[in-house]
Amino acid sequence: MELTISDWLAFIGAAAWVPQIVSWTYHGLTKPKLTFGASRTLEVGFTSLGPLLNIPCGLSTSRKDALIKSINATVMHDSGRKKEFRLLSVTETVSLVTESRDSHSVYSQRKFATLIKVSTLEVAERTLGMDEEKFEMESRRLFETVQNRYAHFVDPKLENLLAKLIETGEHNSLVSFLKGSFFWEVGGYTIRLRLSIAGVREPSVHTLRFSLNDAEVEALKRNVGKALEYTKYLLEGSMGKDPSLRWHWINPPVVSELRT
Repeated sequence: MELTISDWLAFIGAAAWVPQIVSWTYHGLTKPKLTFGASRTLEVGFTSLGPLLNIPCGLSTSRKDALIKSINATVMHDSGRKKEFRLLSVTETVSLVTESRDSHSVYSQRKFATLIKVSTLEVAERTLGMDEEKFEMESRRLFETVQNRYAHFVDPKLENLLAKLIETGEHNSLVSFLKGSFFWEVGGYTIRLRLSIAGVREPSVHTLRFSLNDAEVEALKRNVGKALEYTKYLLEGSMGKDPSLRWHWINPPVVSELRT
């Protein structure tokens, strides 16, 4: 069977698509490989938002750009007590201004985002702000219960409404919850960080270790009283005086980073 010129032209045209098809297939089957590197220190805190953990890190990817769709962490004390944390915010450095030979200003931007895009072209330096997964929902429920109780007391003839409210069971439940949510104690902690990437079945898992001493825990405990003070301010509404609180933060070193 002899091939005509039209047949040859058809073959040539089809062959021209081969590199493009190979490229599509390669990019379709290739999965991003994420690299995570933690900073030398973490930031541990407790505020009216509950226990908080800030993890400065560097993120890079090879083979393909990566889209991190969720970040979760299990934080466990050596005693076995543990809590689940989730991504609350992402802070990134947007500019570095040199004011003089020995003076520099760093400008950062904090975003309450759930997605992080990581490019193959650069290392993304981010601070992952994480809060306890269940704290927000439960604290909101208890606070609304107290607010409803407060509305029941609103009467121009009643004096010292807040003092009466503090004596209620609803307010006591809120106080007990805030105090019981304090998670930091003396000893070592293990963070099992899970970064879920779009298009990749298994998450990228990294394990970090840090520890807290007596002085650091005592400093963090003072934030519980500040959280209660802030709650009181919210209950007083426009009549309350803004407490302008300064929270205590601790920056423990990362003593090890285990690959899993």
